[in-house]
Amino acid sequence: CLESCKPEIVVSMHAMTTIYPVHQLRKLGGGKRRIPVVTVVTDLTTVHPAWFDKSVDTCFVASEEAAALARSRGLRPNQLRMYGLPIHPMFGRKPLPKQQLRRRLGAHPTKPLVLLVGGGDGVGGLSRLADTVANDLATRFPGGTQLIVVCGKNEKVRSELAAKCWKDVDVIVKGFVRPMSDYMAASDVIITKAGPGTVMEAASQGLPVMLSGYLPPQEAGNVDTVVRGGFGAYSRKPTVISRTVCDWLADPKLLARLSAKAKQAARPQAVYAIAQDICNMIPENTDAASLGYSTSK
Repeated sequence: CLESCKPEIVVSMHAMTTIYPVHQLRKLGGGKRRIPVVTVVTDLTTVHPAWFDKSVDTCFVASEEAAALARSRGLRPNQLRMYGLPIHPMFGRKPLPKQQLRRRLGAHPTKPLVLLVGGGDGVGGLSRLADTVANDLATRFPGGTQLIVVCGKNEKVRSELAAKCWKDVDVIVKGFVRPMSDYMAASDVIITKAGPGTVMEAASQGLPVMLSGYLPPQEAGNVDTVVRGGFGAYSRKPTVISRTVCDWLADPKLLARLSAKAKQAARPQAVYAIAQDICNMIPENTDAASLGYSTSK
C-alpha cells in the first residue's frame, strides 16, 4: 500500500497502526526511513501504552498525563506536542443563538433543555435512563423543561421511546443526528458516556457534563477530567444522574459556574494547530526517489 500510494507523510490515529508504517518505510528506504511518521493520540488522559512508539517523528498528545506516559515509554520531550484533543472544526465556530437553534431542532425556544446522548450505537441502558430523567424533570419542573434523547443507530430504543406519551415534560426522540454541535449548543446540560471526543466537544460548547458511564480502562481518566475540572459529575445510577441534573437546572448560578469551567477546559482550536504542524512536516523535496520509493515500473 505504501509503495503504491507513495505518501509524503504518514499520520497514525490509532494505537495499533503506528508500528507497521514505521517498519515498512524503513524497509522501503533500504534501512533508513525518509518519510515522516506522526501519531495523533485520540485518547485524553488514560492512554494505552501502544500509542507510543519512540521511533516516530512527532507525537501529539492531549494532556500532561498522556505526555508523562509518553516520556516513560521512551519518547523525548522534543518529539511531543500538546495542543489538546482534536475535535471537529464545527465545535470551534461561534454557534447560533440558543433560541434559534432550538426552533431549528423542533424544541421550545426558552425552556431549559437537557440533552441525553446514547452514543453512535445508542447502547448503555438508554431507555431506562431516559424514563428516569423525563419523569424527574416532570416532577421537579412541571411543564417547564425539555429533553432531547439521541439514540444513535439503536432503532429499537428510538421507536420505543418515540411511542411513549410524556406528561409535564417535552421529550424529543432522535436517532443518529447531525450536526451534533447544534444539539450541544442548543442545550443547557448533557448526559453522556465518558468518550474523550464527546467530553471535549461538550466542553467547547460550555456544557455541564453528567457522565453516565465509561469504557475501562481508557475512558477512566476522562471521568477525572470532568469531575476535577469542575464542569460535571459521574454516576452509573439513573436516579443519581437525574437528581444531579435537576439540581443543576434548579440553581442557575451553579449551572453558570459549571458552564464557565467547561469553557476553561475546552481546546477547540487544537485540531487546527495539529493540522498546521503536520503540513509543516511534509518534506520539501517530494519526488519518489528522494523519499525512498522505487522509481522502476
